[in-house]
Amino acid sequence: MTVAKPDQYSIDVLIHKVLTSDRFHETIKEGERGYYDRQEGIFIPKKAIPSLIKELTVGHNFVKGPSEFEAYISLCQIRTKRFLKAGMENSKIRNYSQIFLRYLSAEFLRMFVNTKLNFAALYIDLVGSTLMSMHISPERFSVLVGAFTREITAIIPIRQGFVLKYAGDAVIAFFPEMEGFSQMCANAIKCALAMGELVNGGINTVLAEAGFEPLKIRIGVEAGVNQIMQIGADVDIVGHTMNMAAKVTSMAKPNGICIGQVVYSGLDQKLKQSFAPMKLDPSFWKYQDSAGKLYQVYEYVGSAGDERQKALGEQEKVNIETPKF
Repeated sequence: MTVAKPDQYSIDVLIHKVLTSDRFHETIKEGERGYYDRQEGIFIPKKAIPSLIKELTVGHNFVKGPSEFEAYISLCQIRTKRFLKAGMENSKIRNYSQIFLRYLSAEFLRMFVNTKLNFAALYIDLVGSTLMSMHISPERFSVLVGAFTREITAIIPIRQGFVLKYAGDAVIAFFPEMEGFSQMCANAIKCALAMGELVNGGINTVLAEAGFEPLKIRIGVEAGVNQIMQIGADVDIVGHTMNMAAKVTSMAKPNGICIGQVVYSGLDQKLKQSFAPMKLDPSFWKYQDSAGKLYQVYEYVGSAGDERQKALGEQEKVNIETPKF
């Protein structure tokens, strides 16, 4: 089986490919020049593009260690406060970075239609969101989900990841193999750890001040070979990995992270020490690997070094650079 390996692509090149595709039409709306998405009916002002590229590429490069990570959490709190205020006043606000990350994902996958690629798949969703939505207004709930997806989305490209899709209050991301299988797995895991820290240390702090209940999340990650398929006008990832990542996510406890046995095998020893095998009930967990053994799931248990505090990078080993695709 031949598995393709992506070349390196920069965010600005992908954005240019998106905007010059048949999907977009350059036009003027209400005196402002921009790009109109024919499929979704979204108008993106041309003046927003430079700041968008900066946000998606160099906006987080200063995060290189624990002290910078604390600064990033503070910025997360500032952005969340602004979003909550704007969201309460205008439920139709647009987050162009979220919109474009979805475009970039589709453009990246379109280059590999009908081929196989190695990916690490990451699922993150809110725990108890159905119950939450029953006790607050739809407007208030949509603001909560918006604040959540905005911050979660922003951290994905830092680890050379793409936003595959939004599914209600869930975000699905994928991390292609760019610099080896082990690095791909580490990118997905460290992104998951950073997500947990952002929710607990950033978003929830602001939500508490605004009178909201704290958000609880669960995250699942698995890796493997996937098929890229064109389904109608959309491009999607099909394969065992995507299905298994969803199943692994269902095993995570509130505010927990679970990973499958394939992504676990790709981690270095230091990251492996942060995870422990779960005790699985064969009557409930019926999934088996190719050898006929029970498919193993590992849960995050932390480590002496507390990887979550280092999730956005260490000064030497995990230096944040402009993502190269």
